[in-house]
Amino acid sequence: MDQALQTMIENLRTNSGKSLQEWIEIVRAQNLTKHSDIISYLKKEHGFTHGFANLVAHKSKQSDAGSAVDTESLVEKQYSGKEHFKPLYERIVRLTK
Repeated sequence: MDQALQTMIENLRTNSGKSLQEWIEIVRAQNLTKHSDIISYLKKEHGFTHGFANLVAHKSKQSDAGSAVDTESLVEKQYSGKEHFKPLYERIVRLTK
């Protein structure tokens, strides 16, 4: 985990009194499925800033890169409906290795 993310997670506890895992459980109990709905809920009901709300939303949905277990399926999702861009992505990956 990169240092900036770790600092943000620590600041979440400091600022809110709850851990990231506790916030994930709170969000999941609301049965919200859309990222934007989670952000709105956290901002309106708990006074979150956008950054903290976005962090909790991504972690609760496991939609951030850090939560991805299978990077191949993550890439497939990224280019779903935009398959014509995938060859460009693949070329960039080859060039950066």
